[in-house]
Amino acid sequence: MLHVREFAFSLLVVAPLALGGCKKKDPAKCDEAMKTTRQALGSEDFALAKQWREYAYKNCDDGATLSGLDKEIVDKQAEVEKKKADAEALERETDQLVKLFTGWIAQHRANPEGAAVNVVCAEPADSKDHWCDRERSVGGKYQVKVRYWEADPEAQEYTTLAPGMVKCSQFGDTTEVSQKAGGAQKYCQITGGSLANMFVLIRHAGDGTHLNVVTQKFVDRHAGFRHLIQ
Repeated sequence: MLHVREFAFSLLVVAPLALGGCKKKDPAKCDEAMKTTRQALGSEDFALAKQWREYAYKNCDDGATLSGLDKEIVDKQAEVEKKKADAEALERETDQLVKLFTGWIAQHRANPEGAAVNVVCAEPADSKDHWCDRERSVGGKYQVKVRYWEADPEAQEYTTLAPGMVKCSQFGDTTEVSQKAGGAQKYCQITGGSLANMFVLIRHAGDGTHLNVVTQKFVDRHAGFRHLIQ
């Protein structure tokens, strides 16, 4: 696929050649060429669009219409290339967050009390039989959070929100336990890597991908989470 500037230059080169060699215009063929070129643009088939664009130059009289068609082609290709670049940037950003998140969990799963400085614990305050939450930022812009039962810190959940799509396999070797909502929610057991013997819940939503990495003790203790994965 040609880049936008290269493609635009090719249009400028072909245009005078096509117009100069044209002896007879055909309105019906012109309409067909314009329509088919736009259909090709709609399906992002730029090679086909270029072929029909050349056919349009052989059969159309209106130079303004032809110039407008060239602009449509160049603009559409610029749009597609930007969309692709944005998707690639989002994928890189998501991968980076998952790596930071995974590393943070691996570092603190044996001692979640050390995962972040600020802590908020539920009542009762004079007992350890309650949930505690610790939160911090990673990568300069993303929040990660750990929740654990203070009397039994092995009951723990780590959460964050990723900007793009995430797969279970990004957390290590995994086995899918269940899925819901046509695959938009997946629950997997992590069987290998730094998070082995934990579980990951992945939920794709409009604001990104919600990630929950939990231990079996957390699942056993937290009824709301069990309801979420059932």
